[in-house]
Amino acid sequence: MSDDLTVLLQERLPDNMLAALCDVASAVAAAGCTVYLVGGTVRDILLGVPTLDLDFTVVGSAPGLAESYAKTHGGRVASRSQFGTASVHIGALTIDFASARKERYPHPGSLPVTEPGGLQDDLLRRDFTINAMAVDLSSENWGALIDISGGRQDLARRTISVLHDLSFQDDPTRMLRAARYVHRLGFQLSGRTADLVRRDAAFMRRVSGPRRWKELERTLNEAEPEGALTSAQEWGILPQLHAALKISGDVKTAFRAARDHVAPRAIPAITYLCLLTYDMTPAQRLDLARDFRLSKRYTAALENLDTVQALSPVLCQDALRPSKAVDLLSDLASEALLAASLLTPEPVARQRLKTYLTEWQHVRPALSARALMSMGIAQGQSLGELLALLRRARLDGDVRTRQDEEEFVRAYIQQKR
Repeated sequence: MSDDLTVLLQERLPDNMLAALCDVASAVAAAGCTVYLVGGTVRDILLGVPTLDLDFTVVGSAPGLAESYAKTHGGRVASRSQFGTASVHIGALTIDFASARKERYPHPGSLPVTEPGGLQDDLLRRDFTINAMAVDLSSENWGALIDISGGRQDLARRTISVLHDLSFQDDPTRMLRAARYVHRLGFQLSGRTADLVRRDAAFMRRVSGPRRWKELERTLNEAEPEGALTSAQEWGILPQLHAALKISGDVKTAFRAARDHVAPRAIPAITYLCLLTYDMTPAQRLDLARDFRLSKRYTAALENLDTVQALSPVLCQDALRPSKAVDLLSDLASEALLAASLLTPEPVARQRLKTYLTEWQHVRPALSARALMSMGIAQGQSLGELLALLRRARLDGDVRTRQDEEEFVRAYIQQKR
């Protein structure tokens, strides 16, 4: 296999990315630095799969280069970090710049302590061999692949391998990342790496709750997260993220059904989290929200699961009118309602939840506020009340056509008089 990727860069990068690659190389040369294309971008080019972002390692000041590049090319620096990194957004393209660095971990699960380093230091601090490759962008060696850990060989073997035996202890979140790569790329763990996962799974509990959640959220944002979650459970990682986390066959089926429900839109992580925590007790969900320090929106959705589960007996009542069901459900998070509609064991409640999501919540009167005013309804509280009454009548089948609504309004006016 050739170690010159010049042709692959030209063939597999979209025009805007290839242009940005050349622009960055020119900017770095002018600044007297050295720059390399690194990590997942190199992996994806070698695999021939689409890559969304460009990742550069700079032997020099990455934030300074990002500022200069953004100013010259009309982009904006979107983020910086304590590790000497910066991201530039130019239209839909994201370009990540990172200063080459060494890392050491004071204790398992801690954030690393960093110091400036060279390219080899930067590659050896990475998670897996397939992400520890670089492409030289200097004028003398343009397109040359730098692979000091056997990443290209592991790509050919379709294998995920760590770079050293303490990798998962240094950063336990890498174990969940490995599960994502296994299923996203169709790879498998090397024998040694699989042994290290089993040995080090418990170290995940040493990671802070927000970091554990961030890695779980990234997993939930995968196209089909149930695969990675199943592996994480089999490897003993999932309960280390939180003791009550598990993924059953019913939940995996619900994940797939949720995608069918919202297609063609992508499923948000909050929906998958509601499905994943549906069988937890309210106390367990509350503990998870506190441990992960979830946002108010996520916490409210999990609390709404408690509410909709408690409403199940009411939703099963034969005499329940659609308007009453809408009253009960309209203030609850749609993600919690979707989870309940897929996992509630009572068929009647499940069907009513599905009908609410697909039909009832969208029902509106045919008559608009302007039409009601033209019939003599004054603007104000009465107008809002009448619109609400018309909606209830529509939901319950008491009116079916615009003409029915007009008769309803005339009767309402007569009653008021």
